[in-house]
Parts: sequence; C-alpha cells; structure tokens
Amino acid sequence: MELKKGYKMTEVGVIPEDWEVKQLGSFAKIGSGGTPSRTNPDYWNGDIPWITTSEVDSNYITEATEYISRLGLENSAARVVNKGTLLMAMYGQGKTRGKVAILGFDASTNQACATIEINKNNNHEFVFYNLSGRYNEIRTLSNTGNQENLNGQLIREIQVSLPIRESEQTAIATVLSDTNALISALEKLITKKRMIKQGTMQELLKPKGNWKVKTLGDIAEIKTGKKNNDDKIEEGLFPFFVRSQNVERINSYSFDGEAILIPGEGNIGGIYHYINGKFDYHQRVYKISNFPTDISGRFVYYSMIMTFNDHAMKNSVKATVDSLRLPTFQEFEIYFPPSISEQKEIVNSLVDIEGEIALLDKKLEKYKMIKQGLMQVLLTGKIRLI
Repeated sequence: MELKKGYKMTEVGVIPEDWEVKQLGSFAKIGSGGTPSRTNPDYWNGDIPWITTSEVDSNYITEATEYISRLGLENSAARVVNKGTLLMAMYGQGKTRGKVAILGFDASTNQACATIEINKNNNHEFVFYNLSGRYNEIRTLSNTGNQENLNGQLIREIQVSLPIRESEQTAIATVLSDTNALISALEKLITKKRMIKQGTMQELLKPKGNWKVKTLGDIAEIKTGKKNNDDKIEEGLFPFFVRSQNVERINSYSFDGEAILIPGEGNIGGIYHYINGKFDYHQRVYKISNFPTDISGRFVYYSMIMTFNDHAMKNSVKATVDSLRLPTFQEFEIYFPPSISEQKEIVNSLVDIEGEIALLDKKLEKYKMIKQGLMQVLLTGKIRLI
C-alpha cells in the first residue's frame, strides 16, 4: 500500500509522521483501588467518593453512588486519585470490561477499576477518546487465568498513537468534547420530553365523570400467533412481533390492519407494540385487534401502557417463566370517553409528542454518527486541526 505523503505505517496503523506511538504505561501511572470490609460499618458512608466499574461507561463520572470513610480508606487498598484520572474496567458484568471513563472529581475506586493518571505533557481527554474508541480491541486483551480479565500490565502495554504537540491533542479533545456536550444536551432534552409525555398520558387518560368502563374482551378480538423465532428472516418484507421489544422481520403476514401486540411471557406487562398494516406474530404474543367503529385502537394502546402492567402482574401465571393467559386480557378494564372524537383528540395529542421525540431520537443518532466519524479521522490524524 502506497502511503500518503507525510504519513507512516506503525503497529497501530497509518499515522502522521509527526505523531508517535507509545505504550500507555510510558506516559501514565497505572494503578487500581480496593474495597473496605463491608462488615465494618465505620468504613462506609463517609465523605470519600468510591467508584466501581458499574459507573464506568465511556463517560464523564460526575457523581458517586457510594462513599467510604477515612478509616475505610486507611484500612484497605483503596486510594484517592485526582479529578481527570481515567478509569478502565478490568473486569465486571456483561460488557463492562474495557470501558473507560474520566473522573470529574477526586475519588477512590474499587479493585476492578484501573486508574490511569496521564502525565502533564499529554492531554488526558485525548487519551480517553483514543481508548474509548478502541473498546472492542481492548476487550480482546486478557490474562491467562480462568476469566478474560484485564490487568495492570496489559493496560500499561496498550499502544497509543499521539500527536507530539500537546496543543494538537487538546484541539482534537476539544472538538470531541464539544460534540459530546451536544449529545448530552440532546439526551437530557429527550428525557425531559419523555417525562412530559408520561405526565400528559396520566392526565389525559385519567377517567372523567362521564367515561364508561369496558372490558378488553368486549371490544376486541384477542388471539396468539402461529410462528416461532426460527421463522424470522433478517431482511424480511414484514414486521414480525416476538417476545421482545425488538421487532424482527419475516416474509409472511397473517394480519393486515390496526392491532396491539403484547408478549404473553417474559417481560410481561412491559412491552407494547402498535401497528396498522401487514405483520406476523409469535405463538406466545397476543394480538388485540378488530375494534368496533366507536373505539380507537390507539386509545386502547395508550390505556394499556398506563395501567395494564399492574393488572398483568396480579394475574400472571407463576411458573418457570411468568406468563399471561387469555382471560387476563379479556377481563382487563378500560375507561373510555363517550365519543370516538374525544378518544381521537387524546390520541392525536400523544401522537404529536411521540413525533417530537422520534425526531429528537433521529437527531441524536445523527450526532452519534458524526462523533464516531470525527473520532475515526481525528484520532488517526487523517484530518489535522493544527
């Protein structure tokens, strides 16, 4: 491969000629923490923040969930590291291993967190973005024990490509941090909008004096599907509703129209789908459809989101996996405004809010893709800021 002028091949790939590759341990102090004995209450609930890997998630840590006392610090391997220290999860549940965070305050950590204190000649945020962008690569590193864990030596040996000038590192980190700030602000706005939607649903769906109660079995056809998970096709023509929040695809459809889909086992009372069109569904998913002309199916959908969970939990069949039976659906009571027009007014208000949230979700995904693209070109020197 012919290299572009001004670039060189290294063990981490092609980088600018005025960048260098260093082992992390050559410009950072790598350590870890500890856990005071849980049996001694005097070691806990003090004023020293104590961070675990559950809080390390490619993020800035701005608050702690647990605190230890000075006595706990002195009688354990825990130690306080400064604000700006990077943390890397060496082991933990699920996908925790290899994730990185930046401490937003002085804090102590447990033994599963590696502390990475970057020297003053390098920008700690630049190194954070470099390591967090290589999460999958870092996860493949492991020691020779029974578990796939990271350790201090493995972390010290991680190769990092760096601009020689700290000013260039800082410029790159600033762009990525500004992008992160946009993403964070948008996430907060989406959270606020979801809370507004929840409050609006509670207010609009609260039964009024002239509302009438009806059972779900009286106003809809309720039945389960005939398909299994094995019937799904990755790029199928139609939606395929299974026992999950995720909607799969399939090349067949068994219903065409307005319907609500709710799993009969698994996360019972917690998953609701609404559709108006062609689809197929799993044999343990309930389809609620064929509403009379004076009933809005989408009104039923929102009402079930609000109140069906409690009804489901009280009437679930307790077995290896909690499940719902047909009578639980048929007996569920819903309060309706006296006219279909009132139902539709309520539905339209909620649909409008959902539309706003959907647009914000798309914008958030776009920002995240932009950030990913920026990381790929800025952290490799493909685009230079200085």
